[in-house]
Amino acid sequence: MRDVPKDAKAKKYEEFSAGNIEDAITKIIKLLANLATEEEFAHLSLLGDGTQELIGQLVQAVDKRTIDSNEEFILNAISCTTNLLFYDLPQRPILNDEIRISIFNSIKLYILAT
Repeated sequence: MRDVPKDAKAKKYEEFSAGNIEDAITKIIKLLANLATEEEFAHLSLLGDGTQELIGQLVQAVDKRTIDSNEEFILNAISCTTNLLFYDLPQRPILNDEIRISIFNSIKLYILAT
């Protein structure tokens, strides 16, 4: 194992913390979107008390960004949301009407902007 100078480690950390945190969050959201396509895993691990809060946070995050500068983040957040919405059934709802309306309004703004 080769020794990496301390300055290089500090520089790498500064680069990550300064500009790549959104990239890391985007990758996490993409991972959640992909995991949500596995029904058994989604039911066991993703769907539960925090699902509504997660989707609400995703909608708020999308609303704060522009498609011009955050396209990958927005597309992954919408993908994650729609993959989780697949499990929101009338006989087993996971979202309340307020969240459904906020999702509709958020996505509507991007459709109308294009």
